[in-house]
Amino acid sequence: MPTDTPPLVPLRHRADGWTPRRQCAFLLVLKQTRSVTRAARAVGLSRAAAYRLRGHPAAHDFAIAWDAAMQWPRPS
Repeated sequence: MPTDTPPLVPLRHRADGWTPRRQCAFLLVLKQTRSVTRAARAVGLSRAAAYRLRGHPAAHDFAIAWDAAMQWPRPS
């Protein structure tokens, strides 16, 4: 990802939903594991919820960050 801060999807605040912190943590775990299921589980949400967020109309940049995380080179 080109910046230190990933693009976040602006959502109404819900403590049990996709907070900015959860979105960042999800992308980090996704980058490390390449597993949507594991990344979603790591932030306490479901795989289905992750795909719903990705499909959100305001999530274009988040989807790009997701794709970049999946392509990030694995450490040797």
